[in-house]
Order: sequence, then structure tokens, then C-alpha cells
Amino acid sequence: KLQFLYLIGGGALPRTNTERPVRVTRPVTMHVGLGVVLGPALLSAAASIGATMAIEKWGGRIGGLLGSLPTTIVPASVGLWATATDAAAYEAGLCVVPGGMLVNAGFLLCWRLLPPRLPHLGLTARLAAVTALSLGVWGAGAWLSVVFSEREAAAGLPPLRSGVAAFLVLVTFGLV
Repeated sequence: KLQFLYLIGGGALPRTNTERPVRVTRPVTMHVGLGVVLGPALLSAAASIGATMAIEKWGGRIGGLLGSLPTTIVPASVGLWATATDAAAYEAGLCVVPGGMLVNAGFLLCWRLLPPRLPHLGLTARLAAVTALSLGVWGAGAWLSVVFSEREAAAGLPPLRSGVAAFLVLVTFGLV
């Protein structure tokens, strides 16, 4: 078995949607079987590779349609379910997915907007600059997402609230 150590660090996590957050002052240890972690991870990887191959083989319309199906979240949700302590923890885990997708969208947007705005220093220098800047944006967005989720949980707000908000922002990005 693998041993995962979740350091809550004095943060607050709700046990249910109706219960006030509970302060955790010591590390929480969870034992998870190797198959619970590797199974969903390998299925997600296979789905991502398959989507890429479909786009290359059948083009943007058919391959893009197949690639946009929720093929990676299904195995990931199986892994979340297997490691969740209860239904509320599973719900909280799934509700942060749109926030992660929003962070990834910001990362991809950097790759679209930054290259034409950088000075012409040569391909290697521009690639390094775009990589560093986009990873910085992704890291800052991931940090903000975690901080926001922790504060939301500490305030006793339902995790679905931020999930729906992130989803609406993603839809707005898609329409613009």
C-alpha cells in the first residue's frame, strides 16, 4: 500500500455540506492501494493519447469532437471516489475540477497571446520565455485556486458554488 500524507496545516475542511468546518491540527494519514492510484492515472493517460491520435487521424472536426468528450475526468473521478472518505469529500473533489480547467485555459491562453508580443530574440529564447511565463501563470492560478477553495471551505460555503462559477467563466471564454 502507498501511504499519502495530507497536511491540512490548520485549514478547515467541512465533513458534510451542512456541518460547520472542523479544524484539523494534526496530519491525516490515508492508506491507498497502488491500483487505486495507477488504474485511473493510466486510463486518463490512455484517453489523452487516444484523443490526440483521433485528432491526427480524422482531423479537427471528428477528432476534435472525440477529443472533447469527458474521457479523462471519468477515470479521475473513479480515483477520487476510491480515495474519498464520504460523499461530501467526493463532491468537494469534483467541484474543484472546473477551477483546474480554468487554470489550464489560462495556461493555454498564454501560449496564444504571448508569442507575438515578445521581442524577436530567436526561437530558443522566445520558447524559453513563453514556457517560463505560462508556467508562472499556471502556478499562480493553481495557488489561487487552492487558496480560494480553502477559504470557501473555512467559511462553510458549498464547494458546488465555486465549481459552477469556474464553469461559467470557462463557457464565457469559449464564447468569446
